[in-house]
Amino acid sequence: ESRTIILFESPARLPDTLAMILELWGNRHLSAAYNLTTPDERVEWTRVKTLLGRIRMTPVTGEITLVVAGQRRARRHANAPTARRGLSLRSRTSG
Repeated sequence: ESRTIILFESPARLPDTLAMILELWGNRHLSAAYNLTTPDERVEWTRVKTLLGRIRMTPVTGEITLVVAGQRRARRHANAPTARRGLSLRSRTSG
């Protein structure tokens, strides 16, 4: 997927969502915003693998907004599916 992707995620689903992003689109840059519009809001800029490792060690609370950078066409992840298949994160996390 070459476009920027915005996801709203709960703490319980965040590890699985990040693992799927890593599998589908590679170790992309992303912004993770926690508890937006509250006094303790926090935003960090990192990579998928780094954030996944951190939240497995120290789970987060509150709602999380992920802004995942689009992949540059010249450096597409070797295992990246087509855009239509790649956008099926919700169906893979349900259930």
